[in-house]
Amino acid sequence: MRYFVEVAAQGSIRAAAESLLVAPSAVSRQVRLLEKDLGVRLFDRVASGMRLTEAGTIALEHFVASADRDEALRERLRGGTAAVPTLRVGLLEGLVGLASALTARLDRRSPGTRLDLLMLPSQQVIEHVAGGELDVGFSSGRHVGKHVQVVATTALPVHLMVGPDHALAGRESVTMADLAGLPVVLPDATFGIRNEVDRACHEHHVAVDLVGETNTLTLALELAVARGAATLLTLPALPRDADRRGITAIPIKDKRLASVPLSVVVAHDPQRAAADRLGAELGKDLLLSPNVRAWT
Repeated sequence: MRYFVEVAAQGSIRAAAESLLVAPSAVSRQVRLLEKDLGVRLFDRVASGMRLTEAGTIALEHFVASADRDEALRERLRGGTAAVPTLRVGLLEGLVGLASALTARLDRRSPGTRLDLLMLPSQQVIEHVAGGELDVGFSSGRHVGKHVQVVATTALPVHLMVGPDHALAGRESVTMADLAGLPVVLPDATFGIRNEVDRACHEHHVAVDLVGETNTLTLALELAVARGAATLLTLPALPRDADRRGITAIPIKDKRLASVPLSVVVAHDPQRAAADRLGAELGKDLLLSPNVRAWT
């Protein structure tokens, strides 16, 4: 079960093996044995790695719920004292909607634990985790530095977001060439997504017309729409009333921007090992949840 959950979290046999510190052949063998035991195929083997089948998704939800119940039982047997008194989590702005799902999972797994949430840009999440101010955090982008460890990751595509009157509003997709000279509003460089956009533009020798810069994703979208410009964000940043307002999210045909990593990072502080472990487990669980899978 542990190997299956890790493959689901990492998206590939090799990445799961590296996380578990075992040979890829051992992980592959355990997954095959579990599939044989359950009598169903749990993964589709695709070019990008391992993708959960419908049966695999059901099995994953069952195993995660079982782990939560087991941990809750351990706490009851300890007399109700939480092994982790406080868990400190750094959330990206676009992931604020996951707070309720995170709380529900924490209450099942460690009912007595207090949850402290801090909303920060990606770079500041990494810095706070590395500095010990956070136990676990979510980061966006390919570069997290050497002071934190990625324990789970998934990939989210970046979309070009425009208002109803924008010239590109009716497009099914755009290329990087379409962005040349395009007026855009972007979040500042503390956001992982900004670094990915800048790198993609550099790789394609494309220069956008930066007409505004903000320190929140919400402001980037609102300013872009107000100015008749565009912005580049992932789907979690799309407001709930986007359809009513005619805001369109257009896929971008670019390898880098089609799969920007969303990662769970920890620092592995020996003095807070239990909190690191609990945060990593909850983070992995959230990345595999239907909430996040809907954005991929």
